[in-house]
Amino acid sequence: MGEGAFGHLRTSEPPLLSLGDTAENAGGAPEGKGCKKHLTLICGYAHIDDMKRRTLPPNPKIITAVARRFRVLGEPQRLRILQVLEAGPQTVTQLVEALQANQPNVSRHLQALFEAGLIARRRSGNSIIYSVSDPMVFRLCELVCNNVVERARAEMAEIVMSVGAAPAKRSSR
Repeated sequence: MGEGAFGHLRTSEPPLLSLGDTAENAGGAPEGKGCKKHLTLICGYAHIDDMKRRTLPPNPKIITAVARRFRVLGEPQRLRILQVLEAGPQTVTQLVEALQANQPNVSRHLQALFEAGLIARRRSGNSIIYSVSDPMVFRLCELVCNNVVERARAEMAEIVMSVGAAPAKRSSR
């Protein structure tokens, strides 16, 4: 994944697909055969690119689960932990060192990420090793990062345009 979801931001990525990669390979069909339309199914809403949009009633349980996941990801320290774990499994000690944080704080955030199903843990001797269990979280972070960067660029362009359009002050002598 190169520098990862938090580093190098790509803009030529295919659309986010949550169930199956494309309609052509959904259900085990070999790639390159069948329909070449992309299917996205998120939170009970279906959209088929280049086709008529269909909206299904939202499932309250799914929406609650999505809201819970966004709450867990709403803490910057948890995003930093995921950023470190993107490079590979780490012990608590390694995470504490990489984040320059205290161990109880890191452990509390690891527990929240674990309960949300975003990370896994396993014991190795006296250490517990944490790893990412849901790599889709990096795609989500990449999408949000791309959006933040685009908004910042647009705001900067607006500022530059307003400075260039402002009348120059004349000095009075």
